[in-house]
Amino acid sequence: MTDKKFFLKEHRRARRMTQAELAELANTNVSEISKLERGDRRLTVDWLARLGTALGVSPHELMLPPSEMVTSGGVPLDLAPHKTMFRRLPVKGEVAAGSWLDFDPLRSEPTDWLDFIPDTKLSADHVYALKVRGTSLNKIAPDGSVLVCLDAVGAGLAIREGDLVIVAQSREGGLREVTAKRVKRANGQYELWPESIDPKWQAPIFLNGEDETVAVKAIVKYIVISL
Repeated sequence: MTDKKFFLKEHRRARRMTQAELAELANTNVSEISKLERGDRRLTVDWLARLGTALGVSPHELMLPPSEMVTSGGVPLDLAPHKTMFRRLPVKGEVAAGSWLDFDPLRSEPTDWLDFIPDTKLSADHVYALKVRGTSLNKIAPDGSVLVCLDAVGAGLAIREGDLVIVAQSREGGLREVTAKRVKRANGQYELWPESIDPKWQAPIFLNGEDETVAVKAIVKYIVISL
């Protein structure tokens, strides 16, 4: 069992959901939900991702009692039932380090759709999803995972240290690559570091404000891990 305190049952009850309803949304069964709520089954990263998506919260928010969750403006979150709140997010491309393409990897037309319970803190107009391919994020998001992203430019957001961001790079010949990196700050500048244990992807990207071949496109808000 995990030594951290999670409030799975409290979040489910706050949304007036039965164990059966949560089990259906999380693609599992009532017995598993019951074990997870009692602490008889360990809440792994995979379980936290699935249950967080089903409940409309991020995995780390499951460590907070529903009564303590507020929006950025200090207003309590709306915990009303959300059976009909599923929204289809467009999957606009892939995150694949080392895959240099001769077209824009961030397509305007979706290549797939992701059923997702929207976060009330995110602007629906600027949210989309990207699928992870390869090992460049395998420390936190294995191949096949889906990143729920907030368009940094469209939403007018500035990056902060600790953010996981979507980075687009271009090089001679019109080739383009899309990756995801963790923002760090050192020596007065931002550095983008990989979340990977693969030796191929350990080099950071340095942002100096003058390199037009590198652009931060979005901030990753959620990771949906495929099981």
